[in-house]
Amino acid sequence: MKFKSIKSKSIYVIGLGISGLSLARKLKNNCNKLVCWDDSIDVRKKALKFNLNLKFPTNAELNRFDYIVLSPGISESYLDSYKNNKKINLISDLEFFRFIDGKKLLVGITGTNGKSTTTKMLEHTLEHSNVKIAGNIGLSFSELKLNSTKQNFIIIEASSYQLERIDKIRFNIACLLNISPDHLERHQTMENYLDAKLKIFKNQKRNDHAIICIDDNYCKKVRETFKEKFLSKPIFFSVKQKIKNGVFLEEKKDVLKITNNIHKEFFTIFKKNLNIFGKHNYQNLLATYIMNKVLGTPTKKFIRNSQSFSGLEHRLEKIGSFKSLNFFNDSKSTNLESSIGALKSLKNIFWIAGGLSKSNGLKGVENHLLNVRRVFLYGQDRYKILKSFKKRVIINEFLNLEVAFEKAFELASKKTGEINILFSPACASFDQFKNFEERGKKFKLLVKKKIYSSKNNDS
Repeated sequence: MKFKSIKSKSIYVIGLGISGLSLARKLKNNCNKLVCWDDSIDVRKKALKFNLNLKFPTNAELNRFDYIVLSPGISESYLDSYKNNKKINLISDLEFFRFIDGKKLLVGITGTNGKSTTTKMLEHTLEHSNVKIAGNIGLSFSELKLNSTKQNFIIIEASSYQLERIDKIRFNIACLLNISPDHLERHQTMENYLDAKLKIFKNQKRNDHAIICIDDNYCKKVRETFKEKFLSKPIFFSVKQKIKNGVFLEEKKDVLKITNNIHKEFFTIFKKNLNIFGKHNYQNLLATYIMNKVLGTPTKKFIRNSQSFSGLEHRLEKIGSFKSLNFFNDSKSTNLESSIGALKSLKNIFWIAGGLSKSNGLKGVENHLLNVRRVFLYGQDRYKILKSFKKRVIINEFLNLEVAFEKAFELASKKTGEINILFSPACASFDQFKNFEERGKKFKLLVKKKIYSSKNNDS
């Protein structure tokens, strides 16, 4: 894979994590000058193995570069002089997708929740050898290889951190799934957070498509003002209401009914034939269908491929059963809005939650406990979270996940009838784990060990 239009450019990459290092390695032989930096000594040692030029970024140094790339997790406040230095051209790592040489169609997917599932589902249902996924998940720049003669479809999961710094990248198809309070420690206000998300539509042209779910209040407001702000063709969709000039899904007892008033199409999918469940996943399914429709996928092919999609690891993932107990790993739910989807999808729940809570804790959680029989809180912010429940359910607090799970299993085993032990933290993982993946794997290991030992004790 080669980059075009940047051979004469000088580029400074700050932050050499997975995405930053991958980009730097690819830029090394594709631009005029490349300098990199990371505050971690260990990371810098790793970068030196790739013969990257390392230098601490000073104000005078940054002025000499055409582009400054801050890795997504690094705030502008890292550069003390940034606000007083208008010459510094900060851009997102996403920007470099527009410089990739070759035929390409860019699909961008964003939202507070559901991005990863929708991205993977779209890749799966398109069933095309020239489909690549990148951004928050999927291939890094150093791994991305495009077909030099055919159209390439690049599906990009885009976070608010990445979108807030985009400049001229244009998404041929851009999808906004939902908006709820998140990452406010970075963006400070909901207005800033929403503005960052909406930049996904910023450079679209009249023949591009904007696909927007209107099932939350923030996205409803986006619908009202969209045509005043953006040029692309909007397609609005919902899993909660009928839309006269859009696409909507109705959940019946055994089937999902999809009505597409844009393309004049109506069809059903049997729920038993899908490997995903819950209204939040049906939102992802509907978004994926619309993107397939825009890209020309026959509906019969979409239905067939959607039925073989198995979902994502750590996203409402059923990991086992023992007697009348079922175990679900939803570690990817790092905020309340995401966990609500899981809480609505199951009955008789023993809910394990906790970690580092967002700025508003679990405010509003008391309205979503209908299916919850007991709560097991753990982690650094367990007492802060506890205040949000307002004594609507029996709650126990624990220092760590292992102890919380042991107690949940013990109490659930004494109940009659089916119990669903749901690990859906609704919090960030960083108090006790590196990321949600490590946290989810820990829970899965605890479950497998417990099932194994319990079966041996019964034999």
